[in-house]
Amino acid sequence: MYMCVDIQYEWEGFSSCKRPIHKWLLLSYGLVVMSRIVHVSGAFMQGLNLRQKSTAVRVLLSLMWLVILPAFTVWSMVGTAWVYEVMRATPECLPGGAHFWFLIVWQALSYFWIIVHCGLGIVAWYLERRLRRAEGDLRQLEDQDLLSRWGQAEGNREYVAWGLGFRV
Repeated sequence: MYMCVDIQYEWEGFSSCKRPIHKWLLLSYGLVVMSRIVHVSGAFMQGLNLRQKSTAVRVLLSLMWLVILPAFTVWSMVGTAWVYEVMRATPECLPGGAHFWFLIVWQALSYFWIIVHCGLGIVAWYLERRLRRAEGDLRQLEDQDLLSRWGQAEGNREYVAWGLGFRV
């Protein structure tokens, strides 16, 4: 929140920059705040299970993975190009001496955030794939006798119950 207020105080100082990096920073902060709100709202409290029962959690997961993460990734790449262009063409436009280094640190943190979340997405996809295979194996065991005695085999929707979690 402090960073948003700080940009508002320095808004006019950024006006001579070749690109509107102050607007880029502000939207970048907004996307981070949105991801934090989704996180606190409970979407990630459920672990990496993509098969959520709650509609609200499913909506939050979709918002995070299909809107916020792609938007933040694209916006970070745009910001990288803009910061490079400003540093090359109008480096004097940045108010104060520390802003250049802050931009570099913010870029590094942004890309780190993207890498971590992509890694989490890959792990979630991997677990989902293993669960689908296990469910497929269970369905192959079904025959008429099994169906008449026990009915359709219901797969457990939890990774740990299937023994599909990661072992440490």
